[in-house]
Amino acid sequence: MRKIVLSIISIAFFSIFSYGQSTADKEKSEHYIFGAIGVHQYNCYDLNILGGVGLELDIGKNWKLNYRIDGGNNYFHMPMGLPIGGVILLVMLSNSNSSNAGVLLLTALIPEGVAYQINLTPSISMSPYVNPLGFDYIGRINCHKDELDIHCMSSLGGSLNFDIERFRLATFSEYRSSWTGLRRGWQSGIKIGYRL
Repeated sequence: MRKIVLSIISIAFFSIFSYGQSTADKEKSEHYIFGAIGVHQYNCYDLNILGGVGLELDIGKNWKLNYRIDGGNNYFHMPMGLPIGGVILLVMLSNSNSSNAGVLLLTALIPEGVAYQINLTPSISMSPYVNPLGFDYIGRINCHKDELDIHCMSSLGGSLNFDIERFRLATFSEYRSSWTGLRRGWQSGIKIGYRL
C-alpha cells in the first residue's frame, strides 16, 4: 500500500514540477485564483445554485492544473487529493509516525485535473479541460435512499476566458459523472479570477 501511495505522489510531484517554466520564459504569470458561482443538476438531485473557490496553476506550454472547492444545498466538492491526504494523516497518527509530513503536502497537491488554454486573441482564450479526480458529496433529494452520497467524480468541460489586466472573467460548462455511473449531470456558471 505504501508503494502505491508513494508512486501516486511521485507522479503528481513530477507533473507539477517537471513541466513548470520560469517567469523569465513568460511575460506574465498565468496562475489564477478565482471565485465561481453557477448552477448544476444531477439525476435524483434538483437544479441547485453552487458557489466556490479555485486555483489554476500554469505548468507551461498552455497547460494548467485545476483545483476547485465548491458547495451548495446538499452538495460539496473538492479535489480527491484532500481526503486522501486525510486518510494518510490518520494512518500516520495511528502508527505514531509524523516523519512523513511531506507526504501529506504532496498528496494535497494532486490536482483535480488539467486544462489546455487555446489563445484566440491576446485577451480571449478557451480552455477545454478534463478533471478525473473529483470527490463529491451529493445528497439525494428526489429518489430512493439506497445509493451512496459520496462519489469519486470525473468531469469534461470547457471555459471561455476574457482577460482584463490582471482579472479574468470566464464562463464554464461541464458534464459530470461518478466513476460508478450512479450520478450524472452538468454544471455551468461564471468565474471571476485574479492573476497571481
